[in-house]
Amino acid sequence: MHAGLFLEYNEGCKLVNGDRNMSEGVQTTKKDENYYRSLDITNDYMFMTVLNQHPDICLQLLRYMLPHIQINRVEYKQLKGLDVIPAQPNVQHVFSPGTDVHGVRLDVFHDDGERMFDVEMHTGKDGQNEFLPKRTRYTHSSIDAIALKRGESYHKLRPCYVIYICTFDMFGKGLYLYTVRNHVVEAPSIGYNDESYTLYFNAKGTVGKIPKVMKEILRYIRNPELYPIKKTKIEVIKQIDTAVKYNRQSPEWRLEFDMLTLFQQDAELRGEKRGKRDLLKDSVEKALSSELYTTIGMQVLYSTIAAPQDEIDKVVAELKKEYPGRYM
Repeated sequence: MHAGLFLEYNEGCKLVNGDRNMSEGVQTTKKDENYYRSLDITNDYMFMTVLNQHPDICLQLLRYMLPHIQINRVEYKQLKGLDVIPAQPNVQHVFSPGTDVHGVRLDVFHDDGERMFDVEMHTGKDGQNEFLPKRTRYTHSSIDAIALKRGESYHKLRPCYVIYICTFDMFGKGLYLYTVRNHVVEAPSIGYNDESYTLYFNAKGTVGKIPKVMKEILRYIRNPELYPIKKTKIEVIKQIDTAVKYNRQSPEWRLEFDMLTLFQQDAELRGEKRGKRDLLKDSVEKALSSELYTTIGMQVLYSTIAAPQDEIDKVVAELKKEYPGRYM
């Protein structure tokens, strides 16, 4: 565990730092402002939070990406047990059809009542993203697996759109949009309509027919900092840019971003080798050791750690017992 320098939480419980006097105040180390200012809409978490915070932006974006579909509303969804239920904003949803099945995290999962939409941002290098088709395959199967309740007929499966906005050219052909559908190889003219759609939007695209506004959105995504925001007449781009700038200056958003990054790195490095309980303990321990939380309190742990509050409380109690004198 890192040297304690954290916080006042719950009913006056404090972490004592042997090298500092808490009455003198806790000094915090801030990340370089340039780091936060470099975060734009192409950042995965930024993209997710902007679309979750602003359903109107998400709705407009879906309409420009799918102009042939009349989309009147969107609803956030998440998995609870075996049911898909309305979700609160600012949640990255992890769907898993079974307890022993690898979960797939969906950036923004929406449902207009007739169709299901997963919208994700992807960064990478041209020609170096061979994994994405199989990720797409798994995303589709995971959504379908939880879309039907036990015993329901397959005809109740609704059209599902998995949409990637890519900063790279997925297939190297310069198209604005690559649309992928299943078909019969020997007879492509056969109508094999499984209502499964995958769309790869290419921010580097120069070829193809898509709405002019969508071309401008891709142009903005390609290089947000150089895009002429003040000159554009496209309101959704202005709205996205305003939301991005607000988030990256927001202390609350920064805290959530830093904690999510911390937890994801930990999970990626150790998730396959360690149990959930160990990972939860590590997450709580790191949160309680973070300089970012010197004035926030336990509520931040509850809102950023994906575990029930009572479980977090139990882990905190264990840490207090494991490190006598560190907490008061």
